[in-house]
Amino acid sequence: MSKKKRLSFLLDEEDTTSGNVQVDDDSFFNPVNKTNKIRYRCEQTNSTHSDKSIIFHANIKKEYLVEFLKKEKNIVFNSVLEDYVYSSEPKHFEIAMDAFRDLEYWKENISLQLNENGKIKQILNLNNLSESWIKFKTKVLPDTDFFQELKKANKNAAKDIIDNGDIEFKNEKNLIKTLDKNVFYNILLDSYLIDLDHKTKITTLTFISQIFQKVKVKLEISETTIKEDNDFIYKRKVGTLIRDTLDNEELIRQYNLFYKPMIQYNFTEYNYIYRQSYRIDKKTGYITEGKAVFSEQIKNNYEFITEFNLKQVKI
Repeated sequence: MSKKKRLSFLLDEEDTTSGNVQVDDDSFFNPVNKTNKIRYRCEQTNSTHSDKSIIFHANIKKEYLVEFLKKEKNIVFNSVLEDYVYSSEPKHFEIAMDAFRDLEYWKENISLQLNENGKIKQILNLNNLSESWIKFKTKVLPDTDFFQELKKANKNAAKDIIDNGDIEFKNEKNLIKTLDKNVFYNILLDSYLIDLDHKTKITTLTFISQIFQKVKVKLEISETTIKEDNDFIYKRKVGTLIRDTLDNEELIRQYNLFYKPMIQYNFTEYNYIYRQSYRIDKKTGYITEGKAVFSEQIKNNYEFITEFNLKQVKI
């Protein structure tokens, strides 16, 4: 089997691939025709810990129907969100999730052109997504209890939701950045064109911290083969924080400003844990199972944890 090229999703990398695939929105992937499609179920848990106590917890389950199409020298990826289940503690966060439920379905009915490196080059049904946002912000969101109560309590916050949505859906680059942050797309696309060999590969990943404002975090990602059998190859990715890119004085300043009044303990140490593992079908190149854990933390004081599981299921 010829080697498949590894797919990179570095957020700061510039796309230099030329040539677009022209696809009309009306010809977008029809999920009724299930020939050569793949169905995935995934579960994501997000939690926030303060001084080892859980102060926020959310569980999200989704089911997708996807396909990869080869069109000339380009790859087109189509995805439809078919099921979406969620819960949270505290429960009042579910009110906001209820309000945005329709938008979640609409914005994940998507068709993407990938460049030769597997990065998202173009959103082929961008017009449909923009129209869905307009429909949502004018006809759906205003009627929700969440938005009505928010307008009464804080008009500026309600306006920010609309303004931020306009920024995201009216600009293709901004929407691509949003997709880049989606764990499902990251793992699925990153595994699709991966080299099916045993070489260790080193890359870097840069992103914005969730704990600190306007702080860039840089990781060195090591990708290795765990094992291989007749049908599957098993891969693992481990990220190591590149500490010399961080301004520790700025981290301490923000910690003292935002977190110490609540936690009381002094700043300890910043760290980021990044782990991924997945199983790939050698015949198709498709991922059949994947797991990920991401943890951004101020040791013993404050921590954001994301746990993600993905599996291929029957059509």
